[in-house]
Amino acid sequence: MARTRYRYDSETRKFFEIDCNAPPVPRAGPYIVSDYQAYDCPITGRPVDGRREHRENLKQHGCRVLEPGESREAPKRSEEQFNAAVDRAVDKMLPV
Repeated sequence: MARTRYRYDSETRKFFEIDCNAPPVPRAGPYIVSDYQAYDCPITGRPVDGRREHRENLKQHGCRVLEPGESREAPKRSEEQFNAAVDRAVDKMLPV
């Protein structure tokens, strides 16, 4: 048995049924994101406080944020490995 929900409309002074399976209505307003907590840079040991300093610190040291599912122990691909993979892909596409 499906559960029925109702909402009150103050203009018409009546209740109306809500479709529980309908997608949510997008919110029209500002999206507020909290600032980062202060931390010490693992490379220099210098304190980094806030989003702006975090972005600048990453850019200064040539770093990036890890993607979801990625770990620090993941093997890093060198440029030579990348070029070798591209060469293999091109060789498969071109008839010899």
